[in-house]
Amino acid sequence: DLNPMAVELAKGSLWINSAVGRKPLNFLDHHIKCGNSLIGTKSELVEGEFPVDAYETSGGRDWHVGNEIRKRIRSENRERAKGSSESSLREWDIGREYVDIAEQIEEIEEQGAEDIRKKKQLYDELRESDPYQQEKLAYDVWTAAFYWPMDGSVDEYPSPSTIDKIRRDHNTNERVLQDLTRLTTEIAQKQRFFHWELEFPEVFAGSSPGFDCVLGNPPW
Repeated sequence: DLNPMAVELAKGSLWINSAVGRKPLNFLDHHIKCGNSLIGTKSELVEGEFPVDAYETSGGRDWHVGNEIRKRIRSENRERAKGSSESSLREWDIGREYVDIAEQIEEIEEQGAEDIRKKKQLYDELRESDPYQQEKLAYDVWTAAFYWPMDGSVDEYPSPSTIDKIRRDHNTNERVLQDLTRLTTEIAQKQRFFHWELEFPEVFAGSSPGFDCVLGNPPW
């Protein structure tokens, strides 16, 4: 759900209706999520051409900063298609490390409070791991292009080379890239980007892919 309070109420309702005597309340953070389920991206898109249309404007033939950005994006897309980019995006598939952690969480049977604590510990480890954070930032950069301010107030715009740089080192000391990642994070938090592959790695990249059931509002 897009509303954080709705997510917490859903957890509370499930706990109340499914509580069992002498059993701990289930760990639900990895199954009930807050975010905009319609705004995000996936590996197939991130690995393909960067979205030139993200910088489309309604200015017609009049000059606009978006015109120059689209030229650069098209050029970088052509270089990537030739296989001459510095790093292949296909080398950066969903990190096996945090997929393994996600599957470990699913395998723990909740028999007592210690099992719940173990699940929370693993979930925090997954969300804070460098592979996860690095990949999430790359996905956020791709999506943030559609919300990027077109006023020329920043030195760099999201592009294929930006994603390559982040995937090499998301903790870079390069000032321009730091400014870009900061603004990307602000946009992602405001719009509540929701990347399904990253939120549910055990579903999309696990040993038994696929959802058993999806509940949402609206119920699409």
